[in-house]
Amino acid sequence: MIGARRACLVGLALLSTSGCRQDLDIAVAADRGTVIFSVPASDPPCVDRVTVYPADDRGNPVWLVDADSQSRCLSRFRYGDTPPGFTRRGPVVPLVAGRAYVVSIARPGASGLASFQPLSR
Repeated sequence: MIGARRACLVGLALLSTSGCRQDLDIAVAADRGTVIFSVPASDPPCVDRVTVYPADDRGNPVWLVDADSQSRCLSRFRYGDTPPGFTRRGPVVPLVAGRAYVVSIARPGASGLASFQPLSR
């Protein structure tokens, strides 16, 4: 439970975060202006889907990637990049500073949500 709380409180120069669902811990961080999402590494099952959407418009993702297969397990995702073994669904929409977003990450038997807000530089 402490790890899940810590994941919700991660906030670097470009992000503030709040309100997480605890099924799967999601850490949100910034690296040179790019948002990074990570979950605890697992020995399969692996992540099936990563979705980012505005908190006030959950029907219109700004970034969504699905795993093509379970052959490559990843635990870290960079917003906007389509990792090997994944397929992007729809466009990549630039994140807007000050707007609230939610990231949803799912894998068999577990899922999680974390909200975050990119801050201006």
